[in-house]
Amino acid sequence: MSQVSRSAKGMQNKNKLRAHKVKIYFQRFPGKIGTDAERAVTDTPAYKIIIDGVAAQWGKLEADGSVECYIPVGSKVLLESLGTTYELKPLAGIEAHNTLGGCQRRLSLLGYYDAAVNNKYGERTDAATLDFQADNGLDPDGKLNVATTYDKLKSVFGE
Repeated sequence: MSQVSRSAKGMQNKNKLRAHKVKIYFQRFPGKIGTDAERAVTDTPAYKIIIDGVAAQWGKLEADGSVECYIPVGSKVLLESLGTTYELKPLAGIEAHNTLGGCQRRLSLLGYYDAAVNNKYGERTDAATLDFQADNGLDPDGKLNVATTYDKLKSVFGE
């Protein structure tokens, strides 16, 4: 959150700007490996972002298949692209990277894990871990709770 300054010198407004900065990726396969051209869905398709029923932003996706926007807290936000409408629901926070839920969330946001974050090991967590390890040059042993996998996930996710 950012502080908002008043026009009078030395005066500061205590209001907070409440919006989430969000970057959405449309890609052929998950993760950050490969080139933009290899991962991007098509030649920069059009998109439109609708906030509370009003078109707020539109244009073409970036070369890597991404679009960045700001979402005001409490707003209903829709993203239209590639013939589909997606509802965007930003999280207020994210679990710690060294917890199972945190790893599941990061794997989900990177496109590897397609189930609810539930803090439980299962087939989907194992599959996501194996795919992530294979894509990132790690020994694909399916062990999420080892330092090399934690460190790589933290590095790739950007923490």
